[in-house]
Amino acid sequence: EDGNFEEAVAGKALLAMPVFLDSMKSILSGSEPLSDDPEDGTFLDRWFANELNRLVTESKSLYETMYYREALRTSYFEFSAAFDQYRDVCKAGKRKINRKLAMRYLEWQMIIFSPIAPHFCEHGWGLMNKPGSVLAARWPEPTAPTDALTSTQGVYMFDKVPHDFIKLLEKASKNGKPSSATVYVALQFPEWKVKVLDILRAKNAKKALPLMTMEEMKDSEEAKAQWKECMQDLMQDASLKPFGKQLGPFAAFKRDEAAALGVGCLDATVPFDELALLRESVEYLKDKLGMDVDIVLAEQPKEGKEHQEAASQAQPGKPAVYFA
Repeated sequence: EDGNFEEAVAGKALLAMPVFLDSMKSILSGSEPLSDDPEDGTFLDRWFANELNRLVTESKSLYETMYYREALRTSYFEFSAAFDQYRDVCKAGKRKINRKLAMRYLEWQMIIFSPIAPHFCEHGWGLMNKPGSVLAARWPEPTAPTDALTSTQGVYMFDKVPHDFIKLLEKASKNGKPSSATVYVALQFPEWKVKVLDILRAKNAKKALPLMTMEEMKDSEEAKAQWKECMQDLMQDASLKPFGKQLGPFAAFKRDEAAALGVGCLDATVPFDELALLRESVEYLKDKLGMDVDIVLAEQPKEGKEHQEAASQAQPGKPAVYFA
């Protein structure tokens, strides 16, 4: 595939090049302050290093199979977007970007983008005072295997949570913009929800759980029969009878979530320390929401009916927020 087959893609890449060079010069000249702290000192640093490793690996595979348009996506657009995200979060947290990671990013960017833009990368290679030609440089070796859990945490922290909170803020701002936010993090589901998830996981292990939305199930008699059997098992469970009205909506929500994001959504807990991650990234959330943010356990809500109601809506992997 021709990486520049689409004129809009080529134009976007060209317009971004001068911006990249300005950013490179500011880092190399020292006008953008850098930190000499360990490169794995914070989650943000570990996430960025993991993204560099992931994209270098993916780009190599795409070049080798001659999927050049996809290689352009990973080796330039996604690679530069990861750095932009890293720098933005650093800025929001009033901290400097890590020197080792910044230099690794610049060097690797010149190498992995050189098959598509050799003259541009040769110029950047010279700005870095690297010996020889970038075209003779060896392909970067990832510093570690790509860690899927770190990637999952990054999506949670930098995509899902801000997107969900901003939507809730827009809704809460109809009668005036709030000045503070209390984020409630649940360590576990209520017992009845844990039981529902246990049953859904058991069904999925037996290939008896239709991982599709209700709309998609309309075209599959087998899927409809499977879901009907799932609901019958849930409704017949004596321990779940007090929650009969809530069973269907919760089970359907988790089924749809698993269909969209993977069966890990059926777990009763998240595979990382959600509370610690949010607290470490609180300055980023303050910047995104434009207000003070407090991270609190849902099991220990602040005083007041509104806070208790908000805390009750939190579940693992999906924090709730109360705006005031």
